[in-house]
Amino acid sequence: MISIVGHNKMIDYIKCSFKCNHKLVGNNFIVKISTKNLDSDIDSKYGFYTGLDVKGKYNSNIKVRTLGDKEDNRIEISGNITKFLQGHNLFGITNLNKLVRMTVNKLIEDKNLELRPTVQQLDDINKGMVHITRLDINRNFHLPSRVEADRWIIEAKNLMTMSYYGQVKQFDSTLYFGRQSKTKELKFYCKGAEIEANSSLPKNLKTPLMLDYANKMLRFEIRLNARYLNEHNLSDVYNWKDSIVNDILDKSLKRVELRGNIPISDKKITTLSPVLQSTYYLWMEGHDLKKHLSSGTYYRHKRELLTHDIDISIVLPKFDKATLDLASVLKDNVAGIPDWAYTQGLIAL
Repeated sequence: MISIVGHNKMIDYIKCSFKCNHKLVGNNFIVKISTKNLDSDIDSKYGFYTGLDVKGKYNSNIKVRTLGDKEDNRIEISGNITKFLQGHNLFGITNLNKLVRMTVNKLIEDKNLELRPTVQQLDDINKGMVHITRLDINRNFHLPSRVEADRWIIEAKNLMTMSYYGQVKQFDSTLYFGRQSKTKELKFYCKGAEIEANSSLPKNLKTPLMLDYANKMLRFEIRLNARYLNEHNLSDVYNWKDSIVNDILDKSLKRVELRGNIPISDKKITTLSPVLQSTYYLWMEGHDLKKHLSSGTYYRHKRELLTHDIDISIVLPKFDKATLDLASVLKDNVAGIPDWAYTQGLIAL
């Protein structure tokens, strides 16, 4: 039996800045856009520096750049710091101060950046004197299989609303509330496809246990932008506690209204092709498939499904299958961190 540790909620993406003496590095840092002062022909001291991609664990990158203030001694980092530190963001933590400290320490170790914080600057960073302009937090839920995770997205698209935001909107395979909002953006998506497509993750880490865990995962994610952070006095790291992440997630989820059910499939059904799965679900709902499929398709699917002990020539009188309440997924199916994540070296925080 696999044991589960706590709830899987986390901070992953951040955009923040802090004071840190450093030397500008090559063309990647010091390409800047200068503007002329209206009262003078001399270019202004203020400028814009492009970012430098800094490689983390398993080729996961974050962007680092110099902010163009008068002393040019302020560093900005942006990116998924959880991926940067452990190579993936399947699991993580909500301790923002710890995540930032670990990230800054790793950047200081990178000799190419030549970050040289003073004792005072380093002490300020450790105390959380780091300014945030964007932060992503999330909570994860588990369904019986990848089929249910995908079906949850499909069904919820037509059944989910949220106070203030109204009906949920779908873009690609993600459901959004307040997409591209300047304050707060919320979204639901399935994690499995993202993990499979992560080419930077070594094959030896894409174990059956990890892929199975990811395939069942439904993620609820909130992007907190600068306006929200300022309005709620959360624009500095020292103001953050673990409980704040949980509170924001809880309050947002309580505003979600969702009704409806999805069928729970047998495990053997999850191995079928999408086409055969569609035929199976039609059959389970009590449809006479001879009336819904062409003759060739019907007999081909009948033959293939019989190998799984499913006889679609028998017309079911009604849908007689266990179902899963859509809303209950967001209450009772919160995913935890499995113990094998530690033994496989997937946790580095």
